[in-house]
Amino acid sequence: FTKEVDLVKIRFHRSEKHRHKSARIPKVDKSEGYGLGNREGRLICRLCSGKTINRNTSWMCVDCCVPLCVDVVNGDPESSCHARWHSCQDLVAVNATLNAALRERRESKKRSRDSTSAAERGVAEAIREAAGLDRGGGAEADA
Repeated sequence: FTKEVDLVKIRFHRSEKHRHKSARIPKVDKSEGYGLGNREGRLICRLCSGKTINRNTSWMCVDCCVPLCVDVVNGDPESSCHARWHSCQDLVAVNATLNAALRERRESKKRSRDSTSAAERGVAEAIREAAGLDRGGGAEADA
């Protein structure tokens, strides 16, 4: 879609007949002859996914037949992968930017999860220590 002239024309072409609407990806069973099948109706977004970080989507462009996210960021309708796919000139650069942002979001989410679990472990240890001190104090009082 970036090097072949005809595919670029399809991506940017807009008319009454070809509006580049989003539609749900159909669920396809393996027995229907579609590769490995798609029983969940989800495929990897072709714009924000990369080699190691992927994002599944249930939406595709009807005219381009490409799975694309339709999530809007901060209320900006032009921020979805679907909108960017049909408006940007350099898909490779946009893919690198979006994939790096996706990777950063996932890593920061993992870091916050790790710090939360570490904090929870710290609270649990403090509770155990406090409980141990209470038992120790109670035993000394009885002696």
